[in-house]
Amino acid sequence: MKVWQQIKDFKKEFFTINQTELTPFSKLLMTIFFFTALWLIAAGIDSTVHQATPPEKRYGYQCRYLANDTHPTLLDFQKRKRLEPDAFGIAPECRKLKTAYLQITDDMHIQSQISQIRQLEQKRSRIRYEIDTLNKNYANMLLEKIADQPKERSILKTRADKAKEKLTALRAQEQHITEQIKQKENLRNYPKTQRFLTLLDQTKEQINEGYTKARRYYRLKMSAQIFAFVIPIWLLFYMLYRTLQKGQKFIFAKLSFYVASAAALYGLVELVQLIYSIIPKLFLTKLIAFFTSHNMIIVLNVLGILLFLGIFGLIIHKVQKNHEKNRATKDTRILNVKRNLCYNCAAPRHESDRHCGFCGVDLKQKCSACHAEIYKYTLFCTKCGKEVESQ
Repeated sequence: MKVWQQIKDFKKEFFTINQTELTPFSKLLMTIFFFTALWLIAAGIDSTVHQATPPEKRYGYQCRYLANDTHPTLLDFQKRKRLEPDAFGIAPECRKLKTAYLQITDDMHIQSQISQIRQLEQKRSRIRYEIDTLNKNYANMLLEKIADQPKERSILKTRADKAKEKLTALRAQEQHITEQIKQKENLRNYPKTQRFLTLLDQTKEQINEGYTKARRYYRLKMSAQIFAFVIPIWLLFYMLYRTLQKGQKFIFAKLSFYVASAAALYGLVELVQLIYSIIPKLFLTKLIAFFTSHNMIIVLNVLGILLFLGIFGLIIHKVQKNHEKNRATKDTRILNVKRNLCYNCAAPRHESDRHCGFCGVDLKQKCSACHAEIYKYTLFCTKCGKEVESQ
């Protein structure tokens, strides 16, 4: 019930301006404005983040595959109907690989050799299927031979002697085809593939190191760009909120506060994600494996919830504490004004005093309605009776 009451209090504070609750239609407009501010900031963050080049775009999947392929064959260079534009990426070393790769895929002689390899592989697969079938039936053939089974009563198509001869011939064919495939797959037989292998040997280490480094710092760079976007927005609109609040432009001050709150919310979420991303993955993997192996995954979920509870709890506690402190300070200053004291230091004041003689603060302000001079932290104007907001 206490939590529900706090939610109701927050909702009331959210839709209150100058101690006056908004009308239902004004609440609707305020809600639309707040979510529009969230959407605009999210769009700005998305645009900012897209300015950073992801590691996968800089080092494309085809470039990484070739750099990590320890035994490339001619089949790796089969011409595709459509090669993705970012298959190799934009890194200089990957672009060099792409140029050499396309020279091979555009070579008609090499593509013809690849087609012949495919045909030989299909033929070898058929031969291996026949060998497997004969091997499965060979034992039954031997039993029929030992039992002197008449040929007309046999359920098998081939006798054991012929099956053995056929197996020998098929294995010889398989061996011959395998040698042909190896000969055609040898990249050293083609000048263009030789040049590609030389280039690959020179750049593969550079590609792998560059990709690893890019992945390591990409998340940090992305977070820095997001903070560089949301922090100035938060500072700008928070300062605008304070300025408008002092100028008693309470509606515009509230709107500015909403924008600052939206920016702060995105900054907080990004901070949590950044903290999560820098947790050592090895430790996290071992922790998850430990709880999973002991059927304690619920404990891991509870720990995650407790972590977020602690982070957000501390932030909310700090915000609430500052709010209560400000409210207590405001109540004290109102009480000092009632006692004809300086609102800031509680020193005695006189009607003619413009500034406090002990702390030097300005004791008076102008009413927003009639522009008469009234003491700060009074609740109503003594000339026109309009409710005022103390500074």
